[in-house]
Amino acid sequence: MERPIVAVDRDLSRFGEALEGAGYRVVAAGDADVAEAEVVVRAGMDDHVMGMENREIPAPIVDAAGMTADQVVAAVRHHIHPR
Repeated sequence: MERPIVAVDRDLSRFGEALEGAGYRVVAAGDADVAEAEVVVRAGMDDHVMGMENREIPAPIVDAAGMTADQVVAAVRHHIHPR
């Protein structure tokens, strides 16, 4: 079974290790794989999502501002595996 893809804002690479340890495939939010991401992790919400003004992001977005790595993993897990 393929690991779910999580796109992470470059400024949040510190969460990548925790997400990979939880079984997710982590890609940089600016990479081509972002279109295949099941969840996008960002730092704050603004009008220009990760510099991708002209792209629509079909995946749920987790705003990681003020969150710990464990909280980010839990939020991603909630979106990918809702109860």
